[in-house]
Amino acid sequence: MFDRWAADRNSVHKSWDAYFTNVTKNLDSYHAYQSPPTIGNSAPSAQAKPQAGQTAQVASGQQLSNPEIRRQVLDSIAVQRLIYALQVRSHELADLDPLRLGNDLQSGKVLRESIQNDLHVTRYGFKESDLSRQVPVTPKDIGSYYAEKPNWTLQELLDTLKRMYQGKVAFEFAHISDGRERNWIRDRVSHLVNEKVPKEVRMRTLNRLLKSEILTEFQKTKFNTAKRFGIEGCDSFISGLGSLFDRAADTGVDMVHFGMAHRGRINTLAVIMDKPREEIFAEFMDYNPTENLPLPVAFYGDVKYHKGHTTTKAFGLKERMLTISILNNPSHLEAVNPVVVGRVRAGQDKIGDSERKRVLGVLIHGDAAYAGQGVVYELLQMSGLDDYSVGGTVHVVINNQIGFTTVPRAGRSGVHCTDIHKAIDSLIIHVNADEPDLVGLVMDLAVDYRNKFGKDVVVDLVGYRRMGHNELDQPDFTQPIMYQKIRNHPTTFKIYSEKLLAEGVITNEELNQFIEAANKELEDAYEIARQNRIERDKILERKGISTSMPDQEPGRNTSVPLIKLKEIASKIFRLPAEFDAHPQIRKIIEARMTSIEEGKGIDWATAESLAWGSLLLESYKVRLSGE
Repeated sequence: MFDRWAADRNSVHKSWDAYFTNVTKNLDSYHAYQSPPTIGNSAPSAQAKPQAGQTAQVASGQQLSNPEIRRQVLDSIAVQRLIYALQVRSHELADLDPLRLGNDLQSGKVLRESIQNDLHVTRYGFKESDLSRQVPVTPKDIGSYYAEKPNWTLQELLDTLKRMYQGKVAFEFAHISDGRERNWIRDRVSHLVNEKVPKEVRMRTLNRLLKSEILTEFQKTKFNTAKRFGIEGCDSFISGLGSLFDRAADTGVDMVHFGMAHRGRINTLAVIMDKPREEIFAEFMDYNPTENLPLPVAFYGDVKYHKGHTTTKAFGLKERMLTISILNNPSHLEAVNPVVVGRVRAGQDKIGDSERKRVLGVLIHGDAAYAGQGVVYELLQMSGLDDYSVGGTVHVVINNQIGFTTVPRAGRSGVHCTDIHKAIDSLIIHVNADEPDLVGLVMDLAVDYRNKFGKDVVVDLVGYRRMGHNELDQPDFTQPIMYQKIRNHPTTFKIYSEKLLAEGVITNEELNQFIEAANKELEDAYEIARQNRIERDKILERKGISTSMPDQEPGRNTSVPLIKLKEIASKIFRLPAEFDAHPQIRKIIEARMTSIEEGKGIDWATAESLAWGSLLLESYKVRLSGE
């Protein structure tokens, strides 16, 4: 197209004429672009194209010949294509898997080589010898972190893009249709990959990882035949969830409702939600401190890794109080999702949170269930509807890279278990679970994105499952290669603590003191549980239950006076005189009004309508879904 323009500037659209004219003035591609002129405008009267043999005068005083101008134009276009390609495809090359399983499989090697070839500079008009020369790049193309960098070689550009998109964190956002949203994400990513995490935050992360690991090891010793559905292999989920709540508290959230399946729930209850350890241990011992109380005071409950809990504690740099409620979990995976989102919407409506910033929903998923359960898509596709929106839900996938015994390539068609988020223009973040600092940073980004755009966002935490589906399984039978690697792979806490020791963030003496204190806390709690010394009344008080309750709570009077029902009916079942209803619709409505006036023949549909009307009169919100 440039060659056509050079021969005849009227042979291309006016917008391209303006672009090429500005490029010959040595403007970069961003500033060279002009919006297409409106009908009736004449062609840009900027300096005419250089004639053959002439040169273009540039601001610096240097002169460019036509071949040099042509190369600049082609370089600019090639750079744009290269940047876009790396932003779109790099997530497939990112170093996300702590075990690097794909590197050992021939199919994985072939796929990586194919993608690397697609992203090689020679596919975009450059040669290997061009890596050291300067190319036209603008901050808008890369991100605001690099706003002060005026000059770029091709090699510097490649290194920067790979650091942003092919490291141990990856982002998918090219599918998002809103350009402002994409620009915001690009700017945030450019800062995130260069961010230095403060010591205070890293110590908090270490403390959460330590408490989670010590609890896991303690349970292995004391309850070695019990199922725990542990979080080992995705341990940074615990520190990351804490970071998510820290950010939520710092940005003004007052209440979080969240749901999750069984894996990691016990560690979450203990470390993040401060459920007393003695209560957790009592459940392992099958001791129920309320078993001698009448129902419904006694809560025999579900298996320990399905139980809910509510707590209020300080989170974030501001130490702001945040109430967190984890719902009881049904056995069916992902079924809790719409219940959580429904509670969030009800909570927002109840306190008048019209901006949907004070009550937050968080959903934790497993990789296989997230890709396979239909309720996931049903929830996502309703997330933007006015009557169902909660201003965005933060989703976190605990990605073990296996579903019971099924590996990803045999369990889903897409590249990632999170591909379904592309259907709703949602930001997708992938992160290596062995990188707790990065996990914390992407949790911050997820909360900020949700608050900024009022949309769902997903963090795909890529790790592994150190034990089998539960602790009593033998995973070596079905995944021998994977579990050989896992046995030789250090825990996240060990990796992170050694990193902080090497960087001088913490000393060995301090670390040992923390470990000793965590172990003592668990030993004390275990003794309380073992000796049945749990204070029952404190448990009941925390759950809002009175020990003096009778066997059955007396029923409330929910009746509505007849005169009020007739008033409701008159609003529902009397058609406005000016409304031309279908004859059969008119007949149905008139029959319902007659049944109420005569007090007989009232059907279920009529009774339901009256019930909903009575709730509305009492200022309760009513939302109907389904058929």
